[in-house]
Amino acid sequence: MILHASDTSIYHYLTEPIEPPLFCVWGDLSTASRCALLQTYTYLLSIIVFMSTIKFLKLLRFNKRIGMLSSTLGLAAKPIAQFMILFMCVFTGYTMMAYVIFNTHSQDFASFITTMETLFSAMLSWSFQHF
Repeated sequence: MILHASDTSIYHYLTEPIEPPLFCVWGDLSTASRCALLQTYTYLLSIIVFMSTIKFLKLLRFNKRIGMLSSTLGLAAKPIAQFMILFMCVFTGYTMMAYVIFNTHSQDFASFITTMETLFSAMLSWSFQHF
């Protein structure tokens, strides 16, 4: 409920027409803040879709195959959670190292979040651009 309310409020804020700011020292802060809100909106929307999918799988538990999938995921939840904790610790370490080394050399490593996105896409062999 809270995620849906914040998601809706961000959507309504983003769909309003852009008005020029009254006083702006660092340029157009309105555009930068709208870009940040759009990224937050995307993250919130992905969380809502994930939660809705989980609730939908629980709803379809009466189906034999979905019930088998649900019970398998229930049994594997603890090992998957342990793997994710270990993976995030190692991945965060690599992200910190890449951020410290490459942040002045490439725009893909300009912030910690973009460094994490770049390393994740490189790990999945997506469009990793060599610099």
